[in-house]
Amino acid sequence: MFEFVPILEGAFFNYTEYLWFLTFIGIWAVAGFWFSLSCIARVISRAKMVTKSEYLSPQPETTAYSSLDSDKSIPDTLEKKEHFRDKLKLAFLKVRERNIWLKLSTFSAWMGWFFIGNIITSFTMYKIYFSTPIAVLFLLSTLSYKYVMQEKKERREIELAHDYTGGDIIYNQDLIAHRKYYKKLLIFIIFISIFLPTFLHGFCVSSFHEYVGPVFGEASISTSILRWFQLNEFCPVGKPCHVYATLPEDTATSVIINAHTNVAYDILTIKYDVELNYIFSKEMRYSVNTTAIEIEGTDKVGERKVHSAYLSNLIPNTMYSIAILYGNETIYETRYKTFPDANSTEPIVIASGGDNGDTELAWNMTLAANGHAPDVFVFGGDIAYDNAMCTCWFAWDYFLKPFEKANEDAKRLIPLVFAVGNHDVGVDSLSGRSVKTTPQGPYYMVYFPQHSPVGPNGTLLARVPTLEERKSYHYHTFGKMLFLALDSGLVTGYVGEQEKWLRNVLETYKDYYKIADYHYPTYSACANLRVYDDAYHYRVKLWNPIFDQYNFIVVFENHEHIFKKTKPLRNGVPDPKGTYFLGNGGWGTWGRDCQLIHENMSHYDSVIRTEHFWIMRYEPSEKKVYYNAYNPVIGELIPGFSQYLPDYDL
Repeated sequence: MFEFVPILEGAFFNYTEYLWFLTFIGIWAVAGFWFSLSCIARVISRAKMVTKSEYLSPQPETTAYSSLDSDKSIPDTLEKKEHFRDKLKLAFLKVRERNIWLKLSTFSAWMGWFFIGNIITSFTMYKIYFSTPIAVLFLLSTLSYKYVMQEKKERREIELAHDYTGGDIIYNQDLIAHRKYYKKLLIFIIFISIFLPTFLHGFCVSSFHEYVGPVFGEASISTSILRWFQLNEFCPVGKPCHVYATLPEDTATSVIINAHTNVAYDILTIKYDVELNYIFSKEMRYSVNTTAIEIEGTDKVGERKVHSAYLSNLIPNTMYSIAILYGNETIYETRYKTFPDANSTEPIVIASGGDNGDTELAWNMTLAANGHAPDVFVFGGDIAYDNAMCTCWFAWDYFLKPFEKANEDAKRLIPLVFAVGNHDVGVDSLSGRSVKTTPQGPYYMVYFPQHSPVGPNGTLLARVPTLEERKSYHYHTFGKMLFLALDSGLVTGYVGEQEKWLRNVLETYKDYYKIADYHYPTYSACANLRVYDDAYHYRVKLWNPIFDQYNFIVVFENHEHIFKKTKPLRNGVPDPKGTYFLGNGGWGTWGRDCQLIHENMSHYDSVIRTEHFWIMRYEPSEKKVYYNAYNPVIGELIPGFSQYLPDYDL
């Protein structure tokens, strides 16, 4: 959504700041419109008042002044002229009361001041700066200033009418009506000054979310008050509101267990043991304490602590029993199975996709993918579409729900692996805007630790990385497959730190079959969305040669919400021993309306505008990898295909 707004093509703003900037500029623009309209209406009203006043006012009778040469006619003439002026002024005031242009001018001026008064609200609604009470005071002060000036002006006009016409009874009636009107107006000003900034506080714009707030196309809009009425407390005291597994580098001997709890729970203890041992002994031999991060920026109903524990020295391809304890009380029990090591002949099933969202389609897609018994869910970015807005915290809760159902059906935790997308961290590729991970977000980085921290001598440390240590790129070994989740220029650039890390990892795991997953595609499925910018050239000129050099078997791309399968490619041309590029996202988001690449183009086997997920089955005993693409309604999208791994020299 954001990347297609022309004004957002610049750098140095994240999506929250973009929204604030557009709101801020919009307020000034709308205020300017109302002030301009007020000035125009006032000019027209004055012109009409003068014209109508002259027309309605009685003209002096010429017969009364036919004789000006006698002394008696002079006082008469002066008295009638004075009487004429009074009538003219009274007529002017009466016309003024009936002048619609004057009313429009007054109303427009009020609207202009109203929008000016909401300048501070534009900051507080996105939680960028200031607090809601300051926004309330600023709006109240602005409207009060206008109120005082307008009230004085209209009271003077009533007094002026009284001076010219007399009539104390009419004057008193007008004054009483004036006071009643402005008393009601003052009450309304106080109400709107308190209500509007409070109502707009915590403004969230999430994409592809169907459960909270009104939905307008791809966007769901909500505020703290709307969510207070609509949502219950997500993490009450009791069992964890979420439990899920993420993976460090060695998936055969380690895993990271994550749990979201009420803020009352300080430290949890994770107990674990081989399931068979636990069944017979009824005791778990191993335990580790969690590290806890109290999340900031959410509404009251979304407050929580995120606990993570690094379980290491596990046995490959083994089922473990896991218990989560607070003190001596067990609050959750589950199971987890480690991955086979590089020497195993056990098959590994990967469910892959991207661009998920929180929709009914995403729910159905997850359960359909779970029907293929995956060992891991892999996603290439744009996970919950919270746009890295702390006000959209609930998007992650709804994203996790179908995977909890998948864990329940599988009777164990199925780990999650993510590559970063633009809607996860709220910036576009190579935006120039740095992304810093704090307890206030991006929650993508806070909720999902996916690697081990690196020690002083370059070795991996068996612990959960701190927020400052977390990277947006990481790798994992699945049997003899090396899976790399890359950052396509969002948090970390293509060259420098990430490139050095990538080459070091590839040199370390030279004899592994290599897979990459990232967000922005090199081989776009949409002809009219191809962007040949610096980010695109880095992927083509830097990554593709690396993929060729190290004989990658497959690369998963995302972002476009279109199904795509290329021919195997090497050096940019079809080659039977080349790399397949599969994608391009659409797990829970509907197909993008774009001009599709023609299927018969030399690089592509198939391009379809549809939602989909990929199932990748690695069969070490056959030395093959099998691929199938599915849609939960259509079924299999294209005939499955396979790769014979010895064709890819290691």
